[in-house]
Amino acid sequence: MTGLKRSVASEARGVPLGLVSAGTNRHDSPLLAPTLEAAKDQVGTTPCTTVA
Repeated sequence: MTGLKRSVASEARGVPLGLVSAGTNRHDSPLLAPTLEAAKDQVGTTPCTTVA
């Protein structure tokens, strides 16, 4: 079978932050790191600590 699988990271309202595509014969777990990396590239880094 041929096809396309999309792994998407989105914010709370459903706005996509990161997107990775792969063939349909791939398991979802190897797509997690590239999807989160794509979201980080789009949004940027977040602060490690918050100031009260």
